[in-house]
Amino acid sequence: MDITINAYACAKEAFDAVYLQEGAILIDIGYRSSTVAFFEDGYLKYIAQAHVGGYDLTRKIATSWQIPMDKAELYKVKYGTCDLRIGDEDVIHTTSQNDVEKHFTQKDLAQVLTDGVKEIMEIIKTKIEVINDGRSYETVIVGGGGELPAIDEVATQVLNSAVRTYRPDTIGARDMSFVSCLGMMYYLNDRLKIFGQMDSSLVLPDISNTMSIRFKGLTKTKTAYNSDTKKKGKLTKVIENLFSEED
Repeated sequence: MDITINAYACAKEAFDAVYLQEGAILIDIGYRSSTVAFFEDGYLKYIAQAHVGGYDLTRKIATSWQIPMDKAELYKVKYGTCDLRIGDEDVIHTTSQNDVEKHFTQKDLAQVLTDGVKEIMEIIKTKIEVINDGRSYETVIVGGGGELPAIDEVATQVLNSAVRTYRPDTIGARDMSFVSCLGMMYYLNDRLKIFGQMDSSLVLPDISNTMSIRFKGLTKTKTAYNSDTKKKGKLTKVIENLFSEED
């Protein structure tokens, strides 16, 4: 259908047009790596990749607390935050060594994650310094690796610039990891209005409402949707426009 890059798709969803004109920085934090992109005058002018991400935060927890990676990931997802103002009374993990118990609280976890985010942002800062001309740009964090409360506050301190996170408000796609997917769909929908219906380069088999689709061990069941009785949202209309069989 079309080819674009992930950073452009994210910007399509996360930024208003005015920011793309005046200058904006997008930080897409993934699991193994992060992408730093700079937009100005409506164009993507700079893009770089940093080999740090959510995996490094999980590894920092596992190393600091001497626990397996899977348990560290569980704690990060369930209790993770960079807000050091939380209470110190919630014990989430206990270790025992030589008959001595050591308790770790959510505040302890917040300190580990805050230190980890600072390390990640220091590396990202070196990528941003390439375009640094003394100006302050709109800076936004997206991506699944940025799913930590108060991560924008830590990033603001390290980057010496106001940073915010962006979370989609589309029903069913409110995770930060979905930003690029939504941006790509809206981009293709806009393209469709300009160039019209494109010939399909890939035809998928018809799938009934009762069939289950399996991807790498995960099962997703397609449920019936009555368009006559339910209100169509923005995302539904975009999907219908993209995959309509009408000329």
